[in-house]
Amino acid sequence: MDQLFVDVMTKGGVEGIFGILFIWLLMSTRKEAREEKADSKQREKESKEREDKLISHLNRTTETLQKIEQSITCIPIIEQSIFVMKEEIRDIREKIEK
Repeated sequence: MDQLFVDVMTKGGVEGIFGILFIWLLMSTRKEAREEKADSKQREKESKEREDKLISHLNRTTETLQKIEQSITCIPIIEQSIFVMKEEIRDIREKIEK
């Protein structure tokens, strides 16, 4: 009976240690997975904020470029108007001098 008790305690003790180690490893792994999930959500949130900010800057840049384009398309019209005004001023000067 004593030998049987010793055998049971020996096997139970070894298996118990492995059981405890297995449970500790399982809990540790699950904790790390939860932490990684939380970190992933935080990174995703930061990425979304950065993306929104970049889109906002892109929209403002696009609007500015459109305004520049409109200004550039007006230059030939302004140039033509100035040319016509110069001609008119020249004509007026000629009339005054006569």
